[in-house]
Amino acid sequence: MKKTSIFLSGFVFGVLVASIIPVFAKNNVDENLPVEQMRAVVDVWNIVKRNYVDPVDDDVLAKACISGMAERDNHSSLLSDDDFNASSIASGNFAAIGLQLTRRFDNYVVLSAVTSGPSEKAGIETGDILIEIDGESLDGLKLSEVVMLLRGKPGTKVAVKLARKGESAPIEKLLVREIIKVNPVHARLLPNDLVYLKIESFTADSKELVKKSIHKALGNAQAKGFIIDLRNNPGGLLDSVIDVTNLFVNDGKILALNGREGSDVRTFSANGHALYDKQPIVVLVNYGTASGSEILAEALRTHNGAKVLGEKTFGMGTIQNVIALNSKMALKITTARWESASGQILEDRGIVPDAVLPHQNDRHDFDHDEWIARAVLELPNDNN
Repeated sequence: MKKTSIFLSGFVFGVLVASIIPVFAKNNVDENLPVEQMRAVVDVWNIVKRNYVDPVDDDVLAKACISGMAERDNHSSLLSDDDFNASSIASGNFAAIGLQLTRRFDNYVVLSAVTSGPSEKAGIETGDILIEIDGESLDGLKLSEVVMLLRGKPGTKVAVKLARKGESAPIEKLLVREIIKVNPVHARLLPNDLVYLKIESFTADSKELVKKSIHKALGNAQAKGFIIDLRNNPGGLLDSVIDVTNLFVNDGKILALNGREGSDVRTFSANGHALYDKQPIVVLVNYGTASGSEILAEALRTHNGAKVLGEKTFGMGTIQNVIALNSKMALKITTARWESASGQILEDRGIVPDAVLPHQNDRHDFDHDEWIARAVLELPNDNN
């Protein structure tokens, strides 16, 4: 039986493509194919092939035709060799400016700037809208094409223009590309044996990284509570989200996938082997908290009574599969919407926190982070 890993929309384009085992499209002919419409497609192909003023390659025509059918939403698209090259950063090192982008309402929105990358150092923030690269408009470009424009050799420069809420004029930044080092999980021990756990994204090894980070932070101590920081976490592999959730949630539904017209429903439930389900938890979220991180936050609130602090989350609630068409092309297509542990559809809605905290920009020092200080107050301490 062929298997595919599913991933959640909202992640920096294709970060985890290398971790996906694609299912190859079947060649079975659907007996219900609309003959008239199919004939029109072939007629247009032939007309363009024979009459266009310049010669047109068959591969170009095929990609144009497939792309037109594939792009049903902002997360479905044809993936070519260039797209895979643009997104192949599963190793954790790549030359770019450290932006995690998604497409929403025909805008390229910054979900987060990678910690200590050029974009974060330059003050680019979650929610900024990318409008130009090197003076060129991004209108009509696919997300993969935008990513390719931002990539380049280490040490080269790229100029970006962004729109920011509350700013009347665009913001311009000149950035130097560098090798980006991604550290998706880290933890530290706070006073009163509270564990601060930061999850930047959900990669193939997130579960083990979380366990190792917590173990290292605790040493010989016993955790009395957790602060799980999901700010600017754009999601990742669905399997990893489920695995990490199972470390904290011992029982109950984690999420359900709803396919076309609700006919294809698949429910993911906790496996009953949680390691940290007895400790109180506070979850930090913001606008850059999307997709898989929203699943985790809502599961912790629903089943563990975790308190969610921060800002309303992004609201990314769809699932994509990658289906290989041949050795050079694959189709990334939205196959389901998901509902959270509490039964909510979060697409375009997001999670409303239990307590809304004053907005702070993405660059903040850990020791002076007001959100973390507030989270500590929600957990047991020696003065309680």
